[in-house]
Amino acid sequence: MPIDSNTIKKYIIIIFGISFAKNNNNAATIRKN
Repeated sequence: MPIDSNTIKKYIIIIFGISFAKNNNNAATIRKN
């Protein structure tokens, strides 16, 4: 499977989305405490 720029962009967006969601969850947990 050849890797093109569109595939790379999709993976970057997915990875950023996952890490952003994790950071939001951590911040929400800290605020509750």
